[in-house]
Amino acid sequence: MLSEDMLAGSRANYKVLQPKVVIGLANGRRSTARLVVLDALNVGPFELRKVTAIVCSTCVPLLGQASLSQFNMASAKKQGVEFMTLEPRAVR
Repeated sequence: MLSEDMLAGSRANYKVLQPKVVIGLANGRRSTARLVVLDALNVGPFELRKVTAIVCSTCVPLLGQASLSQFNMASAKKQGVEFMTLEPRAVR
């Protein structure tokens, strides 16, 4: 999920799949958004290709399960600070 400002500022190449979709948010509200496919999305040093995303002016940006499922995640605590590392999953 991306905000309109984040998408505009990224200058990412994308294609609109659906110009108007109604989505339900975690707090129970409903909002209007666009469904797009991004040519590429960088997550740290990794690049994901052809990523479907929701673009919403009132939404908080977040990585969804479809994107996160492409990584193995591990966390470690050092000096009281939690760190998360991502490694791409092997293609099967």
